[in-house]
Amino acid sequence: MKRCANQNDRPGVWRQFIACFLAASLAPLATGCDSTMTGRLWDAGGVNRCLPAPTPNLKLYHTLDDKDVLVTYDELREKNDSIRRRAFFFKPNIRRLEDRKRPKFVNPDKVMKLKLVPVARFGDTNAPTGEVVFASISGDSQDFTLVWFGDELGPYALPVYVDRGSEFRRVLLTPLTTTGDVIVGVVVAVVAGAIAGYSYACSAAANHR
Repeated sequence: MKRCANQNDRPGVWRQFIACFLAASLAPLATGCDSTMTGRLWDAGGVNRCLPAPTPNLKLYHTLDDKDVLVTYDELREKNDSIRRRAFFFKPNIRRLEDRKRPKFVNPDKVMKLKLVPVARFGDTNAPTGEVVFASISGDSQDFTLVWFGDELGPYALPVYVDRGSEFRRVLLTPLTTTGDVIVGVVVAVVAGAIAGYSYACSAAANHR
């Protein structure tokens, strides 16, 4: 008799196992922002950061009239690890550098065709006579300081910013991912309700045996 009773209980055990398995499988979809499509879109891995390369090959040039300095360096794009040469003029971008924003870049190939003079290192005894612009570059070449007519400016870190295309993509896809999250939430709620109802029905049937 006990053997028969154990055999009759097996379907109930399997039903409970399946219900627990489904509940455990759906739990990650229903909890935590990082598990949602929108959360994954807006997390750190969903953006394309642009930052100085580990060895940025930082070079500074000043105009012949000493009125501005051209900053050139190698930039790394995190998404695909590609390297590209960047260039921007210092004075129009001082506020952007201070606010750690993307500077207004210029075409490095075109701008290097202008008559520019390499900025001498601060303390260089071999600097040309009458030089009024000097630069001090950090050991890792990630930031620089200018000494201009005796005034020290900086240090200024090379730009780190989010690629505009990456930001536009996130804004464009957010309504779609939000809709997807809502649909997933509804499905989870329906399935969870079905599991609960199924478990209740099975329990009620077992009690009436």
